Amino acid sequence: MASKIFYSDDPKNKPDIDALPDLCARADIETFVQAFYSRMLEDPELAPLFVEVAAVDLPKHLPIICDYWQKLLFGDTQYQRHTMNKHRAIDAQQPFNEGHFARWTHYFVTTMDEHFRGAVADKAKRIALRIAHNMSERLIEARQTSADLGATVSK
Repeated sequence: MASKIFYSDDPKNKPDIDALPDLCARADIETFVQAFYSRMLEDPELAPLFVEVAAVDLPKHLPIICDYWQKLLFGDTQYQRHTMNKHRAIDAQQPFNEGHFARWTHYFVTTMDEHFRGAVADKAKRIALRIAHNMSERLIEARQTSADLGATVSK
């Protein structure tokens, strides 16, 4: 199955980036999160992680994701969860791989660039890249540590 990860380079399909607003309010985050998740849920590799493995209830999940980004971008304190624990549980069912993180970051950056431009949008992209990198390293490291402990115990 062909991936929908790459978008047309036709200039007619690209927004006028000079006219794009920066992220400045919760409504902007909601717009971005909706567009971002719409893309990911069309992806043949990422969609099953959300729909089948994590069984994400989007009407409940998306406001939580918006809270998370509002905390990261604007300092709001409403989000008080630990994201790694959720992702560790998913990883235990279906291991994430580097390709998953690459696709996630591609969709994040592409979606942001198509909807927003400015200092806060750039900050969101930097944070997203750091999150993906750190999460990938931690999950892979945890699996390796677990495998090493298993090998040591079986000796």
